[in-house]
Amino acid sequence: VSTQSTGELETGPDTNHLMNKTQNIISLHREHRHLQRLQDPDRFGIKPTLGEIRAPKRPEESPPTTSGIKSGRRSRPVSANKIPENVKFAEVKVKQSGRDPSAGQLAALKDK
Repeated sequence: VSTQSTGELETGPDTNHLMNKTQNIISLHREHRHLQRLQDPDRFGIKPTLGEIRAPKRPEESPPTTSGIKSGRRSRPVSANKIPENVKFAEVKVKQSGRDPSAGQLAALKDK
């Protein structure tokens, strides 16, 4: 037989309520600390990132493509693809040992 009444058992704090309250306090603390770091980065020894150091680049004005969507790739002008007239090409034969099996080796492999 217990000496406590049911009213005494229910008067204690609810654990779920305490957990929620604790989580709210922790999240407020983290948010406050984050805002302090943003406002005074020198105090926390935070160095600027390379993106923050680099001067902002202005977007280039380009004519819309045929589909109306800007493409991320830029094509080279046609003149950049031309080969100068004074350049001569020569065919070079390269023999790589161990990579190309000779006809005799192929025949031996087929026989096995």
